[in-house]
Amino acid sequence: MRWIRVPVVGMALSVVYALAAPGRSGADVSIYEGQPLQGSGVSAKSWGSGTVKESEEAIYKGVRALKVSTQGAYQGLRIVLAKPADLTADLQDRETYLEIVVKLQDSGSGGSGGSAGPGMIGMGGMPGMPGGAKGGRTGGLKGGTGGPGGPGAAGGINQGYDAGVVAAKPLANVRAVLVTADGKQCEARIPLNTASPARDGWVSLAVPLSAVKGLASTSAALSEVRVFGDTTTTFTVGRVRTVAEQTPLRVLPLEDRTAAVNDLLSFTAEAETGVSPVRYEWSVVRPGDPAAGDLPVDAEGRTFKHKFRKGGDYQIVLTVRDPFGIKQPVTARAKIHVTL
Repeated sequence: MRWIRVPVVGMALSVVYALAAPGRSGADVSIYEGQPLQGSGVSAKSWGSGTVKESEEAIYKGVRALKVSTQGAYQGLRIVLAKPADLTADLQDRETYLEIVVKLQDSGSGGSGGSAGPGMIGMGGMPGMPGGAKGGRTGGLKGGTGGPGGPGAAGGINQGYDAGVVAAKPLANVRAVLVTADGKQCEARIPLNTASPARDGWVSLAVPLSAVKGLASTSAALSEVRVFGDTTTTFTVGRVRTVAEQTPLRVLPLEDRTAAVNDLLSFTAEAETGVSPVRYEWSVVRPGDPAAGDLPVDAEGRTFKHKFRKGGDYQIVLTVRDPFGIKQPVTARAKIHVTL
């Protein structure tokens, strides 16, 4: 288990069967661990109009990573295993996850779109391509800015126009498709807002194998993993594996505070989550509200900002929740005294 601020770094081979975790009958399966593809028993191919190449620009494990360009949920990366991996034992354990560790393009800064060429006669220039997505969850997911369209050429029946600026849609989900040796395809969409931050802008995306619809009725022999985005962007894949995750959710206490009316207070969740996906839910308990029971959710995300418009004594309640219900939720509370 690990705190989300401290990643676990190690070395592994292309298809490795590790020792089973306590209480498990299966073994973790390492599908891609940053090894050179040649001679590894693993190949990386593009799917649809997506592209993929080995890269040394950013490395999570090993000596390489896979740089993927995608234009949507059906373009991207295929990781093909020469010898299918047996997932039979993994499918019997509801706490086994598919983990994909990714780094978004220009993590921490938005990409810039290119400028379009001059417009055709009578038409405006095409808009520039949208910029790449920005940052991991800790940095905020904001799209870059597309370049301006080129001016239309004079002399046509209709004059050209400026196509303006195209804002990039941020990457919100990664679509994973598991292909088994009997030709069946099972998929899951993993929201970025359930990811666990790793190091240097990498984030860990995970989904329980038990939640991948239809996987239990396949041959359980994994032959291929496909990884797509849901927008036009580039990201890097540093690791793909199945892993047993039995770490219970834990959360650090929140600090009590005193603030004035209309002060902007910021809170950041610090939780031990392992690789399992989680949701961070924030609730403001106002004077007169019940302090227990099901609280309305005022915001989601690791960071929460709030202004108190009236004086009084409040509580901020953070709930860290497994969206699949495998792990028990945990809460942390802070008392806030707001002065006039």
